Amino acid sequence: MKTITESQDLTNRRLISAANLPWNNRATRDRLLHSGTPQERADYVRRTNRILLGLIALAALIVGATQFLPTKPEVAPLPPHVMPAGKVLAVELHETAMSTTSSVRTERGVFQVAGAVSWAPGDEATLRVDQDGIQKGYKQLCIASSIKPDCFLLR
Repeated sequence: MKTITESQDLTNRRLISAANLPWNNRATRDRLLHSGTPQERADYVRRTNRILLGLIALAALIVGATQFLPTKPEVAPLPPHVMPAGKVLAVELHETAMSTTSSVRTERGVFQVAGAVSWAPGDEATLRVDQDGIQKGYKQLCIASSIKPDCFLLR
């Protein structure tokens, strides 16, 4: 059995009183500090240090292992699906107290969109449908206007 010097015992007392770890029972620490032998305190500190070193080694192992795990390959987002909607024939504005919508009549049909549409006769219109990402299925009517080209959310 190794002899514990007074300075080592003082260091062990400080470590025991400062060790507020989940597995350290307060009653056990108080007993060691007040009535334990220097050898018991040294053994307690040694066990606590081994546990801490084991936890650090485990954490390092986990962090190191995650560096070598396969990652999901990043896939480029799909471009929006664009379909021709024909030339714009007429636009009718619908205003209420809470919103503004427009009915856009093209060669291929009538589209109800959010907002007021800037247009000129003969402007080309296209339908855009988002195929990927957060707004999958998000549909817009885009008008290539000479006044102000813009896309409008379909209602």
